[in-house]
Amino acid sequence: MLQGKAFLVTGAGGALARAVIPALHRAGARLFLSDPREERMAERARAYGAKTFVADLTRLEEAEALARFVEREAPLFGVVHTVGGFAAGRFLDSDPGLYDWLLDLNLRTTFNLLKATLPYLEARGQGFFAAMAAGPAWTGAGPGRALYTMAKTALASLVRSLQGEVQGVRFLLVYPMGTLDTEANRKAMPEADPSRWIAPELVAEAILLAASAKGGRLLELPIYPPLSPQIGPQEVRHKVPAEGLPSGNPTLVPLVHQPVEGSQEEGGTEIPEGHPQEEAQKPIGQEMGALVPGIGQAHPGGGLVRKPPE
Repeated sequence: MLQGKAFLVTGAGGALARAVIPALHRAGARLFLSDPREERMAERARAYGAKTFVADLTRLEEAEALARFVEREAPLFGVVHTVGGFAAGRFLDSDPGLYDWLLDLNLRTTFNLLKATLPYLEARGQGFFAAMAAGPAWTGAGPGRALYTMAKTALASLVRSLQGEVQGVRFLLVYPMGTLDTEANRKAMPEADPSRWIAPELVAEAILLAASAKGGRLLELPIYPPLSPQIGPQEVRHKVPAEGLPSGNPTLVPLVHQPVEGSQEEGGTEIPEGHPQEEAQKPIGQEMGALVPGIGQAHPGGGLVRKPPE
């Protein structure tokens, strides 16, 4: 299907990459992995015969070095960008440091990677670029997650705009409309029902299908979590934490046809020490990819520890 085509997966140590990498390998892709820490992707690289490159994608020069590395090995065909960050809390409690942190991880990494890789793809008149948006960017609002919603919406607008000016490249925007079923999310929300969450393998298969298709310039795909098999859509109730944060007493929220998005909608999130309501706007983890906030150590689903400005 993608036999011999060179694919770059960023955030290669992350939760979503754990599903994306084997899916691309099964399709015959030649794999290149990037993460801020070599040890986070080393095992996956060995398992699937991939080459690795350590890069902090918040820095344009490192994104450009990554693209040159891949091009020296093989003509780059596809990019699956899984890096991003997530934080929840009231807008009025936020500060400029969180603003910068969320834009860096979600928008700046995407901008830098696009600037670094698109010249090669456009020059050949073919290629594929997938980026992860989020449910609030699809619906247009994210109460309690205003800055996160802003960053993901800006990411989606950037990619939508490029499809009208970059020739020969197919873009994919994926919108997880609920919580990804990852080990970190299960630890963060032990009382939640993971059968109602989105399997990362489903996201990976959607990416693979889009990468393998022919024609088209832009695909936008919202992926909803499954409904409970025991009850109908008019009766669905889902346990979510009080105030939409991953702690406290669960609250029953009625759903009608459309699932409610959990605050931990991205994969690989982690809760820092301290009560979330006390630090409502403190970054609480990373999503599918490799950059995590400065909580003192790297997260098992990600890579770079990077503190927001004081």
